[in-house]
Amino acid sequence: MISLDRHGLRTVQVDKLKPGPFGFYIATGLINNRQGIFISRISLPSLTSVLSAGDEIVYIENELVKGRTLEYVQSLLADKTNIKIVLSPANCPSI
Repeated sequence: MISLDRHGLRTVQVDKLKPGPFGFYIATGLINNRQGIFISRISLPSLTSVLSAGDEIVYIENELVKGRTLEYVQSLLADKTNIKIVLSPANCPSI
């Protein structure tokens, strides 16, 4: 984790260890009355300390992704070897 702000938003840096996916999956949905793009599953155990299923992705590389399509957010992740993500934790009230 890089930082935690006063609103509970968590900034994390995720690095690819090898070619392929980052080690987590994303999906669009409604969780706790929040519509957004969420972490749906984590496939790399080393990420469980910084990501949780249900975390909402708010920013990728300083770009606001609330209200964006799943395809758009996936395009931001494509061809990257590391990314900075700002998350609203699954247990955090809506921002």
